Amino acid sequence: LYPLLSRFFVEDQQRLAGVFGAGLRFVTMLALPVAALAIPLAVPVVSLVYGEKFADSAVILQILAWWGTIAVFSSLLSNYLLAANRTKTVTLQCLLSLLANLAVNFVLIPSLAGVGAAIGLVVAEMVGVLFLIAVLWRSGPVLDIRQLGSFFLRFMAALLPAFVVAWLLAHVRTNTGNITAVVGAVVVYALMLLVTGALQRQELHMLRVALRIDSGSEQPSVRSWTE
Repeated sequence: LYPLLSRFFVEDQQRLAGVFGAGLRFVTMLALPVAALAIPLAVPVVSLVYGEKFADSAVILQILAWWGTIAVFSSLLSNYLLAANRTKTVTLQCLLSLLANLAVNFVLIPSLAGVGAAIGLVVAEMVGVLFLIAVLWRSGPVLDIRQLGSFFLRFMAALLPAFVVAWLLAHVRTNTGNITAVVGAVVVYALMLLVTGALQRQELHMLRVALRIDSGSEQPSVRSWTE
């Protein structure tokens, strides 16, 4: 999204907000379910890949799933600020995250080992994201809060059934049950995105446009998903 954000920061601030909002919705639909579904599916996934004897390590996977999700949001916010020529803000965010990570590691790793290190990553990313959100909030409204709230309700309506399916199927502790839990949760979530209207043509078109720009091919019109 960075090329689009940079272009519209110069050419059209209204479209810039549209691109950022579409990117935020798309990232939410892709990243947040990974963290949420990792809660019931971590044990089945670890057992399926590494065997039952490593099932106790699933807690680290659950924590790291949240780290990865928060990191994706951090990347989107950072790209927005970099497109706005606010490199010093992003540098400060990186420094704050680094200091938070060092502090949490110092406290938790001696007692919790790998779990402590995973928690440190989550805390570091969360500190960075909260800082970027505060900066954007002070800069003035970037997104339509009502529109974002409406999307989030539809998104949660799609995610909740998938979470329930994953939770129920995760108790079937066999290889077949593990595969069924993962595939079932993904399929239910994808279908519910369409049923609830959380996934719209705007997000799909945005992805196609971004991929064409990154590949260097001719850029199509983006008016339809920024208006």
